[in-house]
Amino acid sequence: MVRAVAVGLVLALSAGWAEAKIPVTEEMKVKDGEGVYAVVIDCPQADPTFGGSEDGVIGPDRCGQCLIEANWGTLLRYPHDLIIKGTLVDEEGKPIPNRLIHFFLPNGWVVKTRSADTGFFRILLGATAERKGKDPLSVDIGTKRMRKDNKAEFYALFLLPENFKPCAEKKK
Repeated sequence: MVRAVAVGLVLALSAGWAEAKIPVTEEMKVKDGEGVYAVVIDCPQADPTFGGSEDGVIGPDRCGQCLIEANWGTLLRYPHDLIIKGTLVDEEGKPIPNRLIHFFLPNGWVVKTRSADTGFFRILLGATAERKGKDPLSVDIGTKRMRKDNKAEFYALFLLPENFKPCAEKKK
């Protein structure tokens, strides 16, 4: 019996290690002093120094709309109105004005905004859990880079639960 349990544990740990995991930095977390409510994932273009791709990879992991599919139906619960902001710049560090930005959520929402002349953008989301105060939770996700000559209609970002499920294996 002990041997069967040990073999099962080794198999379970091996499966966990084999599962792809996109690293989440502190800058990507939507959080307050009480916890993390969501993470913002930015999928790189073919050149990983540029983001905003609807479909891409981070290291060995698929990234993009497949994350929405893997986490479909998840309702993000946060007790504050959210302000998620950042700045969009080109390869020379100059602001990209008037660029459409889409935030995709696993419940099917797509929240859209545009960058200002300074490259600054923000989205506003109302609380989805019992409120913990009147002040919004403001999170700066930093500077995002996109090539000037990028033909994409928008810059894509993905708002997911902290322990989001990775993308399913790509069908061959």
